[in-house]
Amino acid sequence: MNIDQLRYFLTVASTRSISRAANELHLSQPNLSIAIRLMEDELGYELLKRTNRGVELTEKGRSFAERARMLLLEFDGLTTVCSADAAEGPPVLSIAAMAFCRADEALAGLCQEIPLPPRRIQYEEGMRERVIEGVSNLEYGLGIIYVYQESRAHLVSHLSALRLRVTPLAPCEAAIVIGRGCPLFAKRPAVIEPGELSGMRRIFYAQQGKPSFYRTYLPELPFSENEMVLNDRAVFASVLSCMPAFSIVPCATAVLDAQSSTDGLHYARISWPRITGEFMWIIPQGQEPSHSAERYLSHLQRILTAPHVETL
Repeated sequence: MNIDQLRYFLTVASTRSISRAANELHLSQPNLSIAIRLMEDELGYELLKRTNRGVELTEKGRSFAERARMLLLEFDGLTTVCSADAAEGPPVLSIAAMAFCRADEALAGLCQEIPLPPRRIQYEEGMRERVIEGVSNLEYGLGIIYVYQESRAHLVSHLSALRLRVTPLAPCEAAIVIGRGCPLFAKRPAVIEPGELSGMRRIFYAQQGKPSFYRTYLPELPFSENEMVLNDRAVFASVLSCMPAFSIVPCATAVLDAQSSTDGLHYARISWPRITGEFMWIIPQGQEPSHSAERYLSHLQRILTAPHVETL
């Protein structure tokens, strides 16, 4: 038994799916199944049992998972982040992300899995131009962005010219977001008609980009000259919760389908037109994400595509 096998097993345990774990680990399903079976043969008991919904841990598998997780954390600590010298070294993980990509939620999830010292993490939220610039200049090892289909081809061409590799993470849509201060909040509609927003103030989050984009592609939505521009996410959420206002932000399609959120706000589809797009990650061409970055991307993709997947 080796460290890689422990990582394989814990990934299966957290995703509860051989196929999903194989995809995250960049392995074939047969090879992953063989690795797990060899572990079980060596231990002398079953770790997993198959169900209609995927795989579940056996009673002994749960006990083994707890010990394996502790051992893996100790190993990662010894080799990467926990020595006195390492705590003062360069960042283990450096990320630049656009707002509303839920990048901060994924970072919190990663830190629960791997105890990364705060000094070894570099994280910045900014507009798309800043994220691209940071990754292109090697200030950051990983960038998280979103793009709508209307400008996707142009953006991909631009990234290619900068020698940046772009990989899709999950689909997204331009969505209406409202808080308790909005009369519609009690109904929590899945779809909002433009007329239902009449008389409300539009809150513009400064890091989203230029408001002219939404004026061009969503001409039916009410816009006014007294829009409120905010660049602090906590204030943004607070204002939406206390006054009759709305905003337009990118939202994961899975979240819209599930009709749920983690920030106390309500996200709804726009009746017409639907503006679809993608969340993506970018990295310099010729480079591969570090182990910590791979684990981070796994957390982020899980949040964006299956917000309610239970973890062990």
